[in-house]
Amino acid sequence: MLILPLAVIGCRDMEQAVQAPDEIHQYDTAELKFLSQKTYSAITPWFNPFTDITLSLELTSPSGRKLEVPGFYDGDGRGGLHGRVFKVRICPDETGEWRWTSRSNLAELDRINGVFRVAGTLQGGFSRGAISILKKDPRFFAFTDQTPHFLIGKFLDIDQPPFLQYSHTFFSEQWTEKQRQQLLNHQTATGVNKINVYLANKGDYHGIATTPWLGTADYNVKSRFDLRMWRRFDAWVKEFRDRDLAAHIWFFADDSGFGQLTAEEREQLVSYAMARLSGYVNTLFTLALEWQEGFTESEIREIGTLAQTINPWGRLVSVHGLSVSGVRSDTVFFDEAWLDFIDIQTGFVEHQKIHELGVLYRGYTNKPVILEEFSFGEDNAEQRINTWAAVMTAPAGIGTGSGIKAITAFLQQVDISVFNPAPELVVTDNAYVLSATDGRAIVYIYRSGSVELSPQKSSAMKGRWFDPRTGEFSGPAFKLDGDRIIKLPTEQDWVLLLTP
Repeated sequence: MLILPLAVIGCRDMEQAVQAPDEIHQYDTAELKFLSQKTYSAITPWFNPFTDITLSLELTSPSGRKLEVPGFYDGDGRGGLHGRVFKVRICPDETGEWRWTSRSNLAELDRINGVFRVAGTLQGGFSRGAISILKKDPRFFAFTDQTPHFLIGKFLDIDQPPFLQYSHTFFSEQWTEKQRQQLLNHQTATGVNKINVYLANKGDYHGIATTPWLGTADYNVKSRFDLRMWRRFDAWVKEFRDRDLAAHIWFFADDSGFGQLTAEEREQLVSYAMARLSGYVNTLFTLALEWQEGFTESEIREIGTLAQTINPWGRLVSVHGLSVSGVRSDTVFFDEAWLDFIDIQTGFVEHQKIHELGVLYRGYTNKPVILEEFSFGEDNAEQRINTWAAVMTAPAGIGTGSGIKAITAFLQQVDISVFNPAPELVVTDNAYVLSATDGRAIVYIYRSGSVELSPQKSSAMKGRWFDPRTGEFSGPAFKLDGDRIIKLPTEQDWVLLLTP
């Protein structure tokens, strides 16, 4: 990215200067930095630059698409609380020439015009664009270029030391930068491609707090933000992107009393976060964890609608719900326009129940489902079975579990977006099955030494064993030759990939 050194674009004098990009890669993040004539402060009680000054860009893409991109106050631009810096963060998704005009209630920042060019593409996994919806089957995720993408996280990993157990606490002021780096290294080593992080937490995870506001977790001013914290957020979200990780950003933790915030306080955090972080191509957002415990339905609708209103780059938005036995309160938002995907907790139950609920939620609506929370992440056989039980519902993603690296290896070779649950293809009750329209099937056998297929899958088929412990296919393909009862390689759980 090339930056013009304090270039003056469409301004009347040098005090109305703006640093603006000249050329940007597609899907990269760039900033337009506007300098006010007067210095403002994040802490002065008589004036609040976060709310009293407005700034946005009217963007026109090469195809003629119009976008309004919100800006934000950023102190001195380096984490300092005092300064003249206001920014608008952009993430252009089209190549060619873009035109922009600023809009502000501050005269020197208003009606400034400029042009930048987008050429070339961001390097890495997000060169294919943002996390989006797969058009051919909206129950799955894809990149902007429509390459299917199954999201895999591991936000719970309680076998680890405290600062490695919970990805949600990544930004906590309690951890050091070294510990954050260790947590990121550990997460990537497990094979995940998304990482869950809180922007605001007080009571969840035994009080490992994350405080985006000025002050401490116990006492803070929710109309003003700690710009040192937000600079940290910026840097790590970019680092996630460069490691091909989706930054799954959660505005509000549970167990923290955030349902008692005023509407204005909630809206201010969501607005500032969307303006500051949605300009990164790897972001998607969840409003709150276990919304039923702290928020009303109307409050969630207000927050979700707001997040979409100030979402120029179309980042996906959801809310995390509890699975409530016999009650549809966890599905009330499923078909609402602001909700892009389903983010659900089945609870820590046996694998049969996880699978049952996964299939159930998948059938409620034609949107992607992330089975976010069903395991504490222990690395053992029981939790591995639970995790495969979730995957075998053909969701759009999972948020935790065991044996993640092996699942990632399997899904890199098998596109799950063409499969659907097909329990009728197995006679015995010791397996979960997915099938595709081209005749392929995935059979996960979770107990006993054999599996019995139904007659329609017992002829003219080839099979390959996949080991969910090692993440590798075991041996060459074998012909079924009409066999309906297939003996497993060992007395453990196995995956059988069937092809015509």
